[in-house]
Amino acid sequence: MAMVQEEAMPPSPDPVTQTLDTTSGPPPSAEQVSKVTNRHMDTATYRDLVIFEERLRGNMRRLQRRKKKYEGMHEAYRHEMCEVDAYKISFAAILVLFVVLIAYFSYAVFIHPSSISLLVIFNKICLFGVVMLAFLFFWSGMYREKVVYAAKFVPHCNKALRSFNLHFNRDDNGQLSFYKKIPKQFQEGFNAYRQHYYVRKKARKAAKAAGGQRQPASLSNSSSKQQHGQKQTVPTDSTKAKST
Repeated sequence: MAMVQEEAMPPSPDPVTQTLDTTSGPPPSAEQVSKVTNRHMDTATYRDLVIFEERLRGNMRRLQRRKKKYEGMHEAYRHEMCEVDAYKISFAAILVLFVVLIAYFSYAVFIHPSSISLLVIFNKICLFGVVMLAFLFFWSGMYREKVVYAAKFVPHCNKALRSFNLHFNRDDNGQLSFYKKIPKQFQEGFNAYRQHYYVRKKARKAAKAAGGQRQPASLSNSSSKQQHGQKQTVPTDSTKAKST
C-alpha cells in the first residue's frame, strides 16, 4: 500500500514552475519587453541629465558671483534690507592702485628724485616692491582664476558637450538643449521629466519648510505643558501646614 501511495502522489514542482504556472495570460512579446526597458533607460538618462544640468548651473552661478565680487560689481546686503553692508574688493581698483603706485614711485625715482638720500632709497624700495607684487599678482594666476576662467566656463562646457549633441545655455536658467540630431521624442520626454522633477523638488522644499515651522511650535507646547505640570506638583504652604 505504501508503494501505491508513493506512486499516486504527483511530483512537487520547483519554485520556477510554480511562478510560471500561476501567471495568467500569454507571455509578453519581445516588442513589449524592449519598450519597457527603453522606457526605464530613458528615465535614468533623463535623471542623470537633470542632475548634470544642476551641477553645471551651480558652477556657472558660483563663478559669476566670484567674478562680480572681484570686478566690484557685486554688493552685499545684510538680511533683507536695502542698505549696503560693505563693498567687495574691486579687482579693477587693485589694478588702478598698482598703476598709480608704479607711476608715482617711477616719477619720484627717475624723473624728479629727492635731494634727501634716505627718501630716494625709500622710493626705490617701494617701487621695487610694488613691481614685484604686481608681477606675482598676475603670474600666480589669480586674475586668470577669478575673472578669465569664469568668462570661459560656458564656452569650455559647450566645446566638451558638442560631441554629445548637447548645448549649455548662458542665460540665468542655465538649461541644457539638444542639437537636431537628437530625436524629437527624446527631447520632449526630457523636457517633461525636467519640469516634473523641479515641481517635485519645490514640493519637497515646501514640505520641509512647513515641517521646520511646526517643530518649534510643538517644542514650545511641550515645554509649556512641562512647566504647567511642574507648577501642579509643587506643594504650597497650606498643604504643608495641613500635612503637619
